Amino acid sequence: MIKEIVLLTLILSQVLPVFHYNQQTQVTLPPNQMVTVNIVEKPQNLELLQLYVQEHKVLNKSQVESLFIPSDEINRTIDYLHHYGIQASAYMNVITATGKASQFERALGGEFYLQRFHNLTFYEYLGADSPLIQNAEVFSTNVTKTLLQRPTTLYNVSQAVAFSLVNPKQLQEAYNVSPLLRQGINGTNVTIGIIDFYGDPYIQSQLASFDKNYNLSPPPSFQVQSIGAYNPNDGISTGWALEISLDVEYSHVLAPNAGLILYVANPNESLPAIIAYIDSQDKVSVVSQSFGIPEIYVALGLLPLSMIQSMTYEYWLGEVEGITFVASSGDGGGTGNNFFLSPLGNLVLPASDPYVLSVGGTTLYFSNGTSEQTAWSGESIFGASTGGYSVIFPSPWYQGTSGFRLVPDVSADGNPYTGVPVTYYYNTSVLVGGTSLASPLVSAIIALAVQVHGRLGFINPLIYSLNGTKALVPINYGYNTPFVAQGSPNPVTGLGYINAGYFVNLLNSELINSEKSVSVAVDNTTYLDGQVAKVVIKAPPFPQPSVQIFNGSGMTGTVPVTYNGSYWVGTFTATGDGVQEILVSQGNHTSGAYFTSGLQAQFLLPQVALYPTPGNLPVLVQLTYPNGTIAHSKLSFSAFLYKYDPTTGSQRLISTVNLTHPLVLNFTQFGLTVSNATNYVFGSFPLNSSMVNGIYLVEISGAYGFDEFVSGIYVVPYIIPGIATEPLTLAPGENFTLAVFTETLGSPNVTVTFLRNGTSAYNVTVNSIETSSGQLYVLETSLPDNFTPGYYTVVAKATYNFSNYTAGGIGVTQIYVAPRSLVLSLNNVEETALQNSTLEINATIDYPNGTPVKYGTFSAIVIPSYLQGSFDNLAISNAVPLQYEGGHWIGYFNLPSGSDSNELGLSPYGLAGQWQIYVSGVASDGYPTQTQSSLDYNTLSVVPSPVKTFVLLPYVLVPYFNGTSGYNLYILNATIVNHNATLVNSVIYNLTAINSTVSLLNTQVFHYSLQNSTLLNNTAITPVQILTSSNHISPQGVFTRPAVEAKSSANPIISISVVIVGVLVLIYVWIRGRRT
Repeated sequence: MIKEIVLLTLILSQVLPVFHYNQQTQVTLPPNQMVTVNIVEKPQNLELLQLYVQEHKVLNKSQVESLFIPSDEINRTIDYLHHYGIQASAYMNVITATGKASQFERALGGEFYLQRFHNLTFYEYLGADSPLIQNAEVFSTNVTKTLLQRPTTLYNVSQAVAFSLVNPKQLQEAYNVSPLLRQGINGTNVTIGIIDFYGDPYIQSQLASFDKNYNLSPPPSFQVQSIGAYNPNDGISTGWALEISLDVEYSHVLAPNAGLILYVANPNESLPAIIAYIDSQDKVSVVSQSFGIPEIYVALGLLPLSMIQSMTYEYWLGEVEGITFVASSGDGGGTGNNFFLSPLGNLVLPASDPYVLSVGGTTLYFSNGTSEQTAWSGESIFGASTGGYSVIFPSPWYQGTSGFRLVPDVSADGNPYTGVPVTYYYNTSVLVGGTSLASPLVSAIIALAVQVHGRLGFINPLIYSLNGTKALVPINYGYNTPFVAQGSPNPVTGLGYINAGYFVNLLNSELINSEKSVSVAVDNTTYLDGQVAKVVIKAPPFPQPSVQIFNGSGMTGTVPVTYNGSYWVGTFTATGDGVQEILVSQGNHTSGAYFTSGLQAQFLLPQVALYPTPGNLPVLVQLTYPNGTIAHSKLSFSAFLYKYDPTTGSQRLISTVNLTHPLVLNFTQFGLTVSNATNYVFGSFPLNSSMVNGIYLVEISGAYGFDEFVSGIYVVPYIIPGIATEPLTLAPGENFTLAVFTETLGSPNVTVTFLRNGTSAYNVTVNSIETSSGQLYVLETSLPDNFTPGYYTVVAKATYNFSNYTAGGIGVTQIYVAPRSLVLSLNNVEETALQNSTLEINATIDYPNGTPVKYGTFSAIVIPSYLQGSFDNLAISNAVPLQYEGGHWIGYFNLPSGSDSNELGLSPYGLAGQWQIYVSGVASDGYPTQTQSSLDYNTLSVVPSPVKTFVLLPYVLVPYFNGTSGYNLYILNATIVNHNATLVNSVIYNLTAINSTVSLLNTQVFHYSLQNSTLLNNTAITPVQILTSSNHISPQGVFTRPAVEAKSSANPIISISVVIVGVLVLIYVWIRGRRT
C-alpha cells in the first residue's frame, strides 16, 4: 500500500504545476537550430479522392500517384528549398525538409518559437507565408517526439496481484478465429503493417522464440523497415522494444499466415510523413498503431489543426489503396490524458480520427474452453480503456448525428490483469496488457477478412453497419471514469468486441456495395470564415438528398443541391471555427465529409496550472488560420471564462472580457517580449476571492480551442480496494482505502462523497497523516452493509481558510459497488507441506446465492506468517493465478527450498513454520472476494486476513537423490551405487544402496534395499507419515546385508503412538536446528 500511495502522490505532484510568474512560455528559436519542416501539398482531384474513400474503391500505387499526387508542385517546392541549402525529400504529397531555422525563415517567412509546457520543451513554426505553399499545410514541431519518448498505451503488470494470463490459443478461441484457421482463413497473401518507434534489436529472434513457445508457425515474411534514422538499441532504454515485441507477436497470433512489416519510425518524423511513407510502399493491407497523442494538445493550440488535416490526407491516400488503419484508444481511462481534470481533450490521436478504426480495451476471461469479456474498468489514475468524445471532430455520419466523435469503435483484450505473455529478449516472458494489445488483435482479424474479401480500406462504416449482428458482441459492464459501458456503442468499449467467424462471413460484397450508394466531398478541406465552399455528392438522381452542416453541437445550416446529370452539387458559405461536417442523407443511406474553417487559438496564458491565490488572470492568445499560417485578423474577440463541474460534466459561464490587439507585448514576468504582435489578442479576468475554488475553462469567440486551469486547490481522489486487480470494485461492509491528493498553499480540509444519480449516498472526512514521504490524505473505511449497488461518482472537495478568503477545489473518480462479496473456501489443504514441493490451491468460489463463479480474475498468495507485515512486497512475487476447472479454481504454487537460493534468502529452518494462504479476486460481473484487511497508519501497510494456514516443514523435497551428502531433505527415491553417502536430519522414502555405505544422522528410511552395502543409523527416531502412505520402519542399528528389502507393519494403536512420538521428536530436532 505504501508504494502505491507514495508513487501516485509523486506522479500527481508532477501533473499540474503551481503557476509561477517567472515561467517562460515562448521564446524565439536560435537561428542556427536544426529543425524539420513538413509541407503537405493538398492532393489534386480532392473531391474524387474523398468519394473513392467512401466507396471503398481500391487503386494501385501508380493510379493513386497519377490521380492525386501534385508532382509538379512538389518538385518545384523541393527545388526552391534546395536553393536555400535546405535538404528535402517527399513521400506521396508530404515534403520533409531539414535545415536551420534561419534558412526556413528566409525561404518561407514566418518564425520559429521555443515553447515550454510543464516539463515539455519543443519548438514550432508559425507564419510561413510564401506564395509557393499557399495550397499546402505547413507545420514544424517536435512536440510529437516529446510526447512519444515512451509508449503511452503499454502496460506491464509485474505489479499485479489478482491476475490471469491469456495465451495465444485461448485468444484464437475467444475471438472465434479457430474455425477460420481450420478452413485455411489464416491471413494468407495478406500483410499487416505495424508502426512503432525507436526499435528493438532482438525482434527477429523474439518472434522466432515466441512462435516456438506457443506452437505457432512462423509468418511467411517478416520485414523491418526504418522511417528515418534507426538506432534499435534506443528501444530498450525507452521501453519501445517491449511495445514492439507485443505488437509484432500479437499481430501474428490471430493471423498466423499473414506477412508482417514492422515500420520503425524515428520520432523526429511527423505522423503525416510516417503514414505517407507507408502509403508510398503500398505493401500492407492493414496498419496497427499502438500510440497516441492527447487531443488536449490540439485544443490548447500546441499542435496545429493543419497537422491533423495533413494526417487525414494521408489516411485517405492509404485507404484508396485499400489500407485499413487501426489505432489503440489509449490506457488513460476517461480523464487520465487530461491531468485528471475532465474528459475534455482526453482522447488520443490517431484513434479519434474518424477515418481510423479506434480500439479500446476489454477484460478477457477464459474458463474451460469458453470466454467472456467485460470492459477494462478502473479509475483513470490506475489505467482503463480510454474512451469518450472528441473535442475536435463532430460525430461522423456512421455514428449518427449527435455530439462529437465517440471513441472507441470496437474493443479487444486490453486489461493488463488479464494480459498476455510477451516473449522479450533472451526468451524472457513478460505479462503485458493495454490497448497496445487490442490494436494488433483487431488488425489481425481484419487481415482474415481481407484474405476472403480483398482489401477493405476505410472500414468504419462497414463495421457500424454490422451493429446488432453476431459479428459484434456488445459489452454492458464496466466503466472508465466517468463513463459507463452501457448500450452499443458506448464510450468505454464502443460496439463491443469482434466475433471473427461471423465478421468474416457477414462482411460480404452486398454489404460493401450498399455503402457505395451515397458519397460526398468538399472542394477544399480548410476555409476562411466567409469563404464559399463547394459540395459534390455522388448519389442516385432521386430522391432529393438532404445536406446539412453539423458542428458537433447542432446543425448550423443546410446546403441546397441540384443534380447535374452525374453529381448533386451545391455551395455554402463557411462560417464558424474548427472542424465541421457535411452530412448527407438520401433514403436510408448517409455519408459525410469534414472541413475546417475559421481560426485556431494557441493559448500562451493562462497556463494549464494551479493558481492558488486571487488576482488578475491574464489571457494571451496567438491566432492562426486552419492551414497553419498566422492570422492578422482585425476582428474583435472576446474571452469567456467557464466554471467546470466534474460531477455533471457541465460548464457555467462566469465572466466575459473583450480582448485587444497589441502592437507590442512586454510580459517580462512571463518571459514574453513580442514585437509586431498583431496576431495576438490579450486581456485579463479578475480572479476574485470567490472564484478560487475549482476547475475553469477559457474559450475565445471566433477561434477553435480552449484553455483550462485550476484555481484554489488541485484535488485528485482515488480508491484502493483490498484487492489489487481490475476491474476495481467494492462490496458493502468491506474495508478499502480512500486517498486524496491535494496541491495548494497549506493543508486543506477534505471530504469525500459517493454520488449515485446526483444523490449523496455516503460521506466521510479524510484527514492527513505525516509520513516519511510527506503529508498524505488517507483513510481506511467501509461502506454500510445495506449500501445500494451500482456505479458511483466519488467526489473529493477540499477547502482551506485563509485570513481574507477561502480556497476550494474539487476532483472526482469512479467506482463500482457490487451487491455483496463472493463466498470463498479452500479445499484439501494439508496441514503440512515440504519445501521444494508444489502446493495445490483448490478454491470454491460462489456467488451469494450459491451459483459457482465461472469467469473472473483470482489469485492465491502464499507467504510466511511472520512476514505478514510485508504482505505488500511479497504479494507480487508470491502470487499464482487460479484457473476454473471442473467447478473449482485451481492454481499451483511452488514452495521455496532452503537448500537453494530463494527470494527470501532463508535456510530450510528459516523457511519452516506457519505459512498463510490468501485468495482474492473479482468475478467478471464485479463481485469481489471477501478480503478482510486493516491499514497500519504508521507504515501504510495493508494487513489482510488469510484464508488458510499450513506448516512448512524443514525438509526439502527431492524426488531423486544419488549424491554423497544431504541435509534436511525429504527424498522420495535415493539410489547410491559404488560410492558412500551421508544424510543428516532427513527422511528417505525409498533407498537403494549397491556397493555402498550410507550413514544416517537423525535420518529415517521408510523402505530400503541393500546389496553388498552398509546402512549406518545413529538415531532412534521413528518417522512420521508426512505426505505419503506407507508402513513405518522400526529404527535399526547397523546393517550389513548382501541384498535385503526390509518391510514391517503395525496395528492401529501402535501406529498412532508412533506418530505422536515421532511428531514430538521432529519438533525437538527442528527447534534444536533453528537454535544452532
